[in-house]
Amino acid sequence: MQFLIAGARANVGVKSGRYMFEVRVVELLPTTDASWSRGAPRPRQLLRVGFSTSGSGLVLGDSSEHLFFDAEGGFTAEGKRSTAAALPIGRGETVA
Repeated sequence: MQFLIAGARANVGVKSGRYMFEVRVVELLPTTDASWSRGAPRPRQLLRVGFSTSGSGLVLGDSSEHLFFDAEGGFTAEGKRSTAAALPIGRGETVA
């Protein structure tokens, strides 16, 4: 298996008030390995943290019902991405 994309969803619905969760980056794998052939696509470190509706898919970004921040510092809502919305996320950092 070369690439893996996984999603998770909390089992508590947000109805009112304020909710918070944290994600900590504990490891980043190198993407400059010499075993990748020239011209082959290199994998990206992908992390998306956000919210979605209960009926949408688990992988953030597959639907316009998602809003999230990504590891490159972008923010996406209703399928539209804005760049430089936040700082990029790196190893050892906690996103809340």
